[in-house]
Amino acid sequence: MFEPNLQLELAASIIPFVLSTIFAFLHIVNEIRIRKLPRSSGPIVKKSWGVRKSILLYNFFILTLSIYILTFTSFATTNKMWCLGFITSMRFGYNFGNYLLYNVLIAKNVLVETGNTSVIRLRNIIWYYLNFLWAPMFILLVVVGGIINNTTRIIEVNGQTQCTAFAKWYSLLVILTTDTVVSLLLLGLFAYSLAYPLCEESRERNKPIIRRTVAWSIVAISSTFVFLLSVLIFNSLPENRTNVNSLLVTMNIDILLNTLSINMTWDIRYYRKAIDWLCHFPSVQKKDNIKVDHDEKRAKISSVASLNGIAGSINLRDTLQDRSESVV
Repeated sequence: MFEPNLQLELAASIIPFVLSTIFAFLHIVNEIRIRKLPRSSGPIVKKSWGVRKSILLYNFFILTLSIYILTFTSFATTNKMWCLGFITSMRFGYNFGNYLLYNVLIAKNVLVETGNTSVIRLRNIIWYYLNFLWAPMFILLVVVGGIINNTTRIIEVNGQTQCTAFAKWYSLLVILTTDTVVSLLLLGLFAYSLAYPLCEESRERNKPIIRRTVAWSIVAISSTFVFLLSVLIFNSLPENRTNVNSLLVTMNIDILLNTLSINMTWDIRYYRKAIDWLCHFPSVQKKDNIKVDHDEKRAKISSVASLNGIAGSINLRDTLQDRSESVV
């Protein structure tokens, strides 16, 4: 692979860190905002919790992975054991990130499905495959296999030491095939939900969500496919070894596109609400306090009215409730 310069290496590592930090922060702000709204216990908010949780978990993992890369990349050229440990952890981190991405798409499909038994059955099959077959397989193949068949080596190029590795072509082929098949099946679930809804109303309601999710998912799938295919082709050539620095640049570009794509499956208004709420946070807090005061007054008046048997207590309570809600 090409030999990247230092600026390109730093940019490729820092940009995913910055992007995941921004999105994680906005998702946290939105969770706080949602929990302060009176309608936060509604069925739609509860149903979307799985998607919000999975996207937040993905962003936190990418944030942690980026910090790890920025911290320990320089240690990979120290000796062969450091090189092996770094390469193995990168393989694990990259594939685990894809696993979290699959879970985001599964949770997103739960959000838009309307009870179609075929979609639910196929989605459950994919979930069980990922958790009980794919996860153990990739741990054995990528992590354990990489340690047993240690192909890492420290070499010197132009007076600089480099950590290199030669991945087995069959392990890359398994990862590439699995990623492609699972991704296409998940996209197929969205297409099926749109083509065969239980009612026309659900089709119109879910159409924007499905189209946006499919469009951005195609970007993420294409990026991962190109990255894995390029690594597979390069490693299949005789006497070619992957330099860890060039691998990190191409992998971070793929992670960057995946992070952007998976977060943009949400409507842009979702992030705009978080920013608006954060900018007006003092006024929001003031409104919340006013509402609490009204609620306490309403409770006291209702209690007194019920004890004294005042006939107009119900009308008075409703009037105070309307005023408190208008303040919010």
